[in-house]
Amino acid sequence: MLANFKAYYKKHSKVVMPIAIFGGFALDVITLNKIDQLFDNAVFIFHIIASLIVFTILYSENTSLGRRLKVSSNKAIYETILLFSFGALFSGFTIVYFRSGSIFSSWPFILTMFFLMVSVEVRKDYFRNKVFQFSIIYLSLFSYLVIFYSLIFKKIEDWVFVLSGTSSIVFAFIYIFLLRFIDKQKSKIFTFRLQRSATLIFLVLNIFYFTNIIPPVPLSLKFKAVYHDIQKLADGGYVGTYEVSKGLGIFRKRSHTVHRTFDDSIYIFTEVYAPTRISTDIYHVWQKFENEKMGWVDIDKIKLSIVGGRDEGYRGYSSKTNLSDGRWRVKVENKRGQILGYINFKVINNIEPAYLYVEAL
Repeated sequence: MLANFKAYYKKHSKVVMPIAIFGGFALDVITLNKIDQLFDNAVFIFHIIASLIVFTILYSENTSLGRRLKVSSNKAIYETILLFSFGALFSGFTIVYFRSGSIFSSWPFILTMFFLMVSVEVRKDYFRNKVFQFSIIYLSLFSYLVIFYSLIFKKIEDWVFVLSGTSSIVFAFIYIFLLRFIDKQKSKIFTFRLQRSATLIFLVLNIFYFTNIIPPVPLSLKFKAVYHDIQKLADGGYVGTYEVSKGLGIFRKRSHTVHRTFDDSIYIFTEVYAPTRISTDIYHVWQKFENEKMGWVDIDKIKLSIVGGRDEGYRGYSSKTNLSDGRWRVKVENKRGQILGYINFKVINNIEPAYLYVEAL
């Protein structure tokens, strides 16, 4: 069976490698649900450990350990396993955040996944580069620890991110040091390269985080909409009154042009997903586009305290009455300014809305 796989791999390597990545993706689509569940965490931990083990085995090629494990003759199998785990890890991150909230939260992982697939397809030899393989593993470890520590400490704070980065870089350097006991000659070549790669990723992710490029994982925005009225029911639910979009409303049933009288309020309703038992604050920042300044100006900032655990996300709203004509938007962010998403709309005063519908939220 192994001989057949090796022969097939040798003949169809351009097909096998992308299939391995997409195989990991497909498995995650079927199995993963929410990041605060034990099974989902077990999947991430399994693939990170599997990647480290397989990387160590591949690193041992042409050593006494490598000869005992027959690395040279079984290299295709080990590489396929590694690719499968890589695909599962990055698709897992993407799926968890995509299901939990908006694609806005998933862009770092989608970009990395795209880069991984393109590099394998265009330059399969590049995937076999030890520095590239280790970089993917370290990025996965750092990314997962951010989520893991948030769940453990039930906090989404700067110190949690710092702890995640510190833990990951310390582990990476210890692991790189231990590789010298497998192959001292190879370590003379790769130790600095691996350390440099991990350090670079560590610095880039910290820069992205503290400049608010990376959103506040594991929070994510599931739903956002503008309403003419929102009422909270006795059972804890909500009903909202929205203005119907012009046309057939196939792609958007709620209008983003709001017609109102001067004494009517406008409501912004959001659902923000947070894992179980995580409590934090988010803010609705109401902004108006000023033509004179050619930019958005903050008008008001309203705090909403959220509690995690609800599958559909924590529901809350803010409202304002004194809104002038023009372009408006509400920015949803955490207390340090990391953005979960936006909702844009246009206000037209002194005109009654044509059609208003009520829906349960």
